[in-house]
Amino acid sequence: MNPLTPKEYLQIETNLKAFLNNFESIIILKCNKTYYVFVSPNAEYSNYIHYSSSIDYINGWLYGAVQANNKIMKSKG
Repeated sequence: MNPLTPKEYLQIETNLKAFLNNFESIIILKCNKTYYVFVSPNAEYSNYIHYSSSIDYINGWLYGAVQANNKIMKSKG
């Protein structure tokens, strides 16, 4: 597992900061072009809470989690 590159971090920085203001700390690591989100990684890295092959998807996931937590979701109707 590897940390995010500075370029990848810049892509998610805004939504990551908002996420961290609403939830506990997370760790995002990359392995073989897949991004894994951990609350606290174990030695085998098997306890991830979310994953994706796209940093843009992880960025959207962070945004959506904050929106849902703050009940900003729009409903149909």
